[in-house]
Amino acid sequence: MYRRKRQRIYKSLILSLLIVTLIVTGIVFYLKQNTVSITDYETENYSIPFYEEALLLDNICVTSENVESDYVTIHDELHAAGLFRLDTAEVEYAENIHEKLYPASTTKLLTAYIALKYGNLEDTITVSNEAVGVPLDSSRAGLITGDKLTLKDLLYGLMLPSGNDSAVAIAEYISGSEKEFAALMNEEARKLGATNSNFVNAHGYHDDNHYTTAYDLYLILKECVKNDTFLEIVSSKQ
Repeated sequence: MYRRKRQRIYKSLILSLLIVTLIVTGIVFYLKQNTVSITDYETENYSIPFYEEALLLDNICVTSENVESDYVTIHDELHAAGLFRLDTAEVEYAENIHEKLYPASTTKLLTAYIALKYGNLEDTITVSNEAVGVPLDSSRAGLITGDKLTLKDLLYGLMLPSGNDSAVAIAEYISGSEKEFAALMNEEARKLGATNSNFVNAHGYHDDNHYTTAYDLYLILKECVKNDTFLEIVSSKQ
């Protein structure tokens, strides 16, 4: 009886080890699939930054190399990071800031920037079926087809719960369709100097051709924080 009990324990341990091994293998595979380097892409949309041109822009932090700092401690698994001092245009820390990455919901920074640039905060927008029909596993603000909200309401839905439905509603309001809005996103990104990015949607739901860099996100965020409404929204707790 004791022998059978011990065998059952061994079987349970072996099964547990197999499950753990499968989980770890899955995580490693996922990380490999979602880690992107410059060499992964052969596309005409990508170009190495023109640092000489960037230096001509107003108060822009510029570096082509990694920059170490005694004051910054970064986790070993971090893929890219940048710390920029806006008042002096100095790069305090840089780690792979020009390496291609999938931006996920940080895409919404550019969506908000464009909405604030071209939209009217008090305009009323009717939520479409397309906006509600974002992927089921994406983050949502809980919009319902036919809802009527102001652009400002949708910006709260975009930035606080990271609503992909809000992103599509904003895109349709600004450009008529998400596809046309993505074209505007790329145009506006290049105006800001973010030349190593390509956007295909307004929210950042994964697409192999939707990418950016930490440096490009810095350039976009740098413009966002100049807008008082943007600061008001992202500073809100609810």
